[in-house]
Amino acid sequence: MYEVHVHALQLLLNMRGGVSSLGWKGTLSLLIHTFVVPSEDAYKLMDRSGTLIHATISGQLPLLEAPSIKSNPLIKYLPSFVPILHTTAGSIIMEIDFLMCLYRDLANIQQELFEDSNVTSDTVSCFIELCLAVEHRTLCSYHLFSDVTPSPQNLVYKGAHLALKLCMSLIFRNFGARSATIISLQSRLEPILIELAIEGLSTCDQHDKRVYIWTVWIGSIATQDSGGYVTQLVKALNSVSVCTWDDLRNILQQFVWGPRLERVPCWELCNRIGLT
Repeated sequence: MYEVHVHALQLLLNMRGGVSSLGWKGTLSLLIHTFVVPSEDAYKLMDRSGTLIHATISGQLPLLEAPSIKSNPLIKYLPSFVPILHTTAGSIIMEIDFLMCLYRDLANIQQELFEDSNVTSDTVSCFIELCLAVEHRTLCSYHLFSDVTPSPQNLVYKGAHLALKLCMSLIFRNFGARSATIISLQSRLEPILIELAIEGLSTCDQHDKRVYIWTVWIGSIATQDSGGYVTQLVKALNSVSVCTWDDLRNILQQFVWGPRLERVPCWELCNRIGLT
């Protein structure tokens, strides 16, 4: 019965010109993206999940189209969206680099909004809309990893893709380590990092190694127990001659970083691996 309601919702949205054409200055669109959750039967029927959160948890594509951000006044602070390229090793690296640019800019916008005592609810809604559009892009680009030849470099960027999803939950939703989203992402990231620990990074260049360090660090501070990551981190940090927190912070800021990530788990991890 539930799938009938889901199909009816899709039909109504199409009749209205798509989810981005709904009223309430875009607020209704945001609510549907966030709270319309299909059942397990709907998953089987459409092989997709309904909201972005459920798509993240299930590792599948989002059911709804991305919010339209063409008229969003904050879009000027993001790089222009480009089409997702075909599945090659080069396109994977380009896509991850592009997504990291988007996440960095989103984090900067968020910080400016936090510091603005006169920020309006309309501006906040516009920011949430940007976050949803970037998250939608992140979820839709996961197919890039489906047909590539396994290699340490491809594993590094596959892990980075999951770390970006963690950043969406940690920075822009303020989820904790016990949330279903974080737990699901960790369950997929951990085997990748274990495989990389076995394979080694000898065929990866310095940039790939820094991406790996950022990925492991994000995974470490997002988990309830970072003990399994400590050995990997120490080895990786030694490989790029990182001895202090300032050295590491410089690396993290090359990718995606922000005040919401510099909390107790971050400082506890610094103490465990001896960074000062």
